[in-house]
Amino acid sequence: MTHEKRAEGNPPPAVSTEICNGFEAEPGAEVTFTNAEAGAEIVQSGTVWPFFEANLTTPYGPPIGPFPLPGVTKIYVGNFAVGDNIPYTVANQTCTNAIQKSVTIISGAMLKKSA
Repeated sequence: MTHEKRAEGNPPPAVSTEICNGFEAEPGAEVTFTNAEAGAEIVQSGTVWPFFEANLTTPYGPPIGPFPLPGVTKIYVGNFAVGDNIPYTVANQTCTNAIQKSVTIISGAMLKKSA
């Protein structure tokens, strides 16, 4: 595995994550939640909401859902500082781990790509 830094101006890589897992993402990354049960929702669990529309200034939710989301829904992680950990909660979903999750903000240099 090697570290690879993106050229300035390129969008951050999209993230696909199971709804029952927390995840890491760069600021502004598009996120797709997989394996969501019908009726599941992502709700706020702290004072800060991590998810936004493409302009990164308009919050997407809270809540997000119920799943399945309509059409081609795009959700983005907000422009937070590297190292920030923003909690959210998954509701109406059977998860084997805790319902509270979080997104941890990382820099592009922290992403690992295969050589």
